[in-house]
Amino acid sequence: MSARSSLRTRLRRLIPLSVVAAAVMLAGCSGPGALRSGYLDYSNAQAQVGNQQTLLNLARIRNGHPPYFLQMGAITATYSFTRGGTGSASHTLGTMPGALPEMFTRMLGLSGSSTEAPMFNFAPLSGPGFSAVIMKPIDPRTFSGLATQGFSATALVRMLADEVTLTTAGGQKTVLRNLFDADDAENYGDFLRLVEALQTLQYARAVVTGTDTAGTTLRITADDRGGAVLQRLVTREGAKAQFRTLGNQPLASGFTLDVKLRTFAGALYAMAYDGAAADALPAALRESLPEGQRDAVLRIESAPDLTEPEAARIDYAGRKYVISDKAGSMRYRTTFQGLQFVFAQTELNPGQLPQASVIQMR
Repeated sequence: MSARSSLRTRLRRLIPLSVVAAAVMLAGCSGPGALRSGYLDYSNAQAQVGNQQTLLNLARIRNGHPPYFLQMGAITATYSFTRGGTGSASHTLGTMPGALPEMFTRMLGLSGSSTEAPMFNFAPLSGPGFSAVIMKPIDPRTFSGLATQGFSATALVRMLADEVTLTTAGGQKTVLRNLFDADDAENYGDFLRLVEALQTLQYARAVVTGTDTAGTTLRITADDRGGAVLQRLVTREGAKAQFRTLGNQPLASGFTLDVKLRTFAGALYAMAYDGAAADALPAALRESLPEGQRDAVLRIESAPDLTEPEAARIDYAGRKYVISDKAGSMRYRTTFQGLQFVFAQTELNPGQLPQASVIQMR
């Protein structure tokens, strides 16, 4: 067989092989590829709109407007794929004067298409059932579960606690409220000093959370390491760790805290104003606090110094709102995460959503 004849034979064989290879490539881009990309795309989109809804409700409250909730129901997406390939080859001998002695013609045709038909269900969350859920005090087990897993005590207590009854080892009781009152500013100052003590105990894994005998009130104590940990806090902070309502004494081991928790609606309203409330504290009170408790735990207004990756951003009522942090910090985003975890307790199973009010998008 001549070299030219061998070349023609190889070229003819390449045509069907190329068609088969192209068809295999198209097949690999269909089902499994669509599953991978579709799963990630829909997961990211649902997370993004969930974050935006929470931020939007915070912005609504901040502007004096009522919050509004939608819950995502079932998501269905149908994919269809077509693919095909064609190939041909021709071999012409030249017979005319001046014509090429031989001419090869090879053609390869590929075709493919895909379609996606998604359907989304949304349900407005309203009515007596939903209202009862968001107006019910947060379950102490939710707080305990997050605290046990290392979720910031500062974020949890300042976001979820309404008031705390502190009982010292000597039996002295005082009620500390999570709200600044200009007529009793030191009460709120002592609340924030207590938060700093709990954060310090949590870092040392010395916090013990539970409930009262009825199981309805969150109870917090410290284990055997608590005394040494609290003493280190006093050494670090000095007078800033002294409780004014306890006669300028620091928190000591043997204490018990009974925590009255907010409702989800209460936590949402409190966090909408947390940044403004922190900025309004008298300078003297702020300077008397430990460094870790001088700032808000959540700020929603956009600002140039919030440079960390954003969890959400929206425009509302002519203002810009964002969930981000100052460089190197996770403070505001951590609190926002906690708010999302708590909101998850209010959501319904998609199968339980009221069908009469479901909004469908195709």
